Amino acid sequence: MSVLSRALLLSLLAVPAFADDASDKALALNKEGAALAEKGRHADAIERFKSAEALLPRYQHHCNIGIAYQDSGRLRQALLFLQSCVARAGKNASTASKTRLAALETKMKAAPFGVLVVTGEQARVAVAPWNDEEWVVDGSRRFVLEAGSVSLLVKRRDGTSWMQPVVVEAGKAVTVALVPPVVEPVKSIEPLKTVEPVKPVEPVKTVEPIKTVEPIVASARPIAPWVVTGAGTVLVGVGVIALFLAGEQLPRFTPSTTEAELTGYRALVVTTYSAWGLGALGIVGGVLWGLLGGSGSSNVAIVPVPSMHGGVLVSLSGAL
Repeated sequence: MSVLSRALLLSLLAVPAFADDASDKALALNKEGAALAEKGRHADAIERFKSAEALLPRYQHHCNIGIAYQDSGRLRQALLFLQSCVARAGKNASTASKTRLAALETKMKAAPFGVLVVTGEQARVAVAPWNDEEWVVDGSRRFVLEAGSVSLLVKRRDGTSWMQPVVVEAGKAVTVALVPPVVEPVKSIEPLKTVEPVKPVEPVKTVEPIKTVEPIVASARPIAPWVVTGAGTVLVGVGVIALFLAGEQLPRFTPSTTEAELTGYRALVVTTYSAWGLGALGIVGGVLWGLLGGSGSSNVAIVPVPSMHGGVLVSLSGAL
């Protein structure tokens, strides 16, 4: 590896270590990548640099990735990452990075390459078959690619994605707009309706007169006791919820917990036992009242109603 490559690969190592774990991990990954690149293991080095970029986005990561790609002979990927490095660095871009990028662009212009200008809004583009390397397109972006047919994998923020084929011409700039293909909706075909045969008309049957049936009054029970029983059941449920909320607060208490911090917990405990006591009293009292009480203010009666087909229907009637 050249002296210039080593200088750029190790440029990130001079940055002071940050206190958070992400910074420490990113720095360690860059050290591993630099060591692997020195040994000629460029694919493993690129993997470490990309992992560092995912943890702590820095323009130096793209510089290191581009140099590793260039040293491994993958010039198209190298150009993309070096362009991104210089663009993200802005005024902070080093002279070595700019010189390397200019030399690579000059070299690729002499080869059978062309420029693909992609226009679109808020999309990510991957040039197949390198679908793991996506580039943000928000307005316009240039790609230097080998002449021929290529495919672009386009992903929008709304979740839509599609493959868009383009043709790159050697020594020329081709502009392509990111436009999703128009898919016409599939028209649903209605199933054929089956024509049923006409049924013969049956003769009208003579309807027998409706017989008067006296209503059968069922034994009346008061409704109020069961209302009391239901209210008791609700209170028991409230007690269970208060107990669950109080249990969630227990792990936060320590020997140094103040009395003021225990006020809420104690209120929940008092609510639990009060609700359980009143609920149990309501359930037992309501059941006993309902079983032992006499006729109340709500009576329910079973009223038989004759049907038009000769049967008898049963309906319920009541008065409060």
